[in-house]
Amino acid sequence: PPLLSYFSETLNGRYDLALLGALYYRDEDRHTGEDRTLYLGGILLDDVKKPERKYHAFGSMWGMLWNYETEGETNFTKFTILKGFYKHVNMNGKEYNSCLWF
Repeated sequence: PPLLSYFSETLNGRYDLALLGALYYRDEDRHTGEDRTLYLGGILLDDVKKPERKYHAFGSMWGMLWNYETEGETNFTKFTILKGFYKHVNMNGKEYNSCLWF
């Protein structure tokens, strides 16, 4: 696998690939504050960070199996299972729950 892997780190961020990105992928840009990490192509774990409102989301199967999102500036959190089958949202101190996409 060393021939199919690439790892680099500079002052601006890092870019990593293991088995051409199928096993592990990370693209971090320290200048913009964006970061994306995938394990098994996003099937096992998909982790995304964006500077807008200090957004951070992680889940499995690209967020379709389960997903947890937070926004640091607005204190917004959302947890979903099966992309909406069950959803728990905490926004402005109020909690909302829904099941079966309602």
